[in-house]
Parts: sequence; structure tokens; C-alpha cells
Amino acid sequence: MSTSEQNRGETLFEQYLAQRGYSDYEHHPDWLNPPKKPDYLIRTAFGEVVVEVKSFQTWGLLADLKGEPSAMQSLTETLEPVREAISTPPSN
Repeated sequence: MSTSEQNRGETLFEQYLAQRGYSDYEHHPDWLNPPKKPDYLIRTAFGEVVVEVKSFQTWGLLADLKGEPSAMQSLTETLEPVREAISTPPSN
């Protein structure tokens, strides 16, 4: 379960996990030490999953979710405002 401070994307992701019955997870696990510290370690019946959650300024694009972590919408329309942030590798 989550214990540390969260951003909006992490809050929605935890709602998504709860809706799908995933309750065995750690938020920012201290003991997991890959090159970049992931946001979540999720334990499932099939094994462990490491997840990095990103939040993007969507200019109200997802306002219709009304607290729901998932909805149906065109992928092209959804990603248009953040396409450059996703496709451009970060500078070191």
C-alpha cells in the first residue's frame, strides 16, 4: 500500500489498481535499486511488476474522468498534447 507523497497520476494509478483487485504493492520501494527508482512494485499471482507512473499537463483533456482512472477515448486525441514529451528522450 502507498505510504509516501503522491502526484495526481499516482493517485489515479492506485485507483486503477484497486478497481482491478491489486492490493499488494509498494509505492517508492526503498529496497529496489535499479538505475532509476521506480514508482511502484506490484505483486501479482504471476510475479512482480515494476511500474513508473508519469503525469502530464493535459489542459483539461481528462477532466471528464471525474475521478475515474480509466475511460474510452481516441488514443490519437488523448496523446496529442503530450506526444513530444513521450517521444523525446530526456537530456542528461
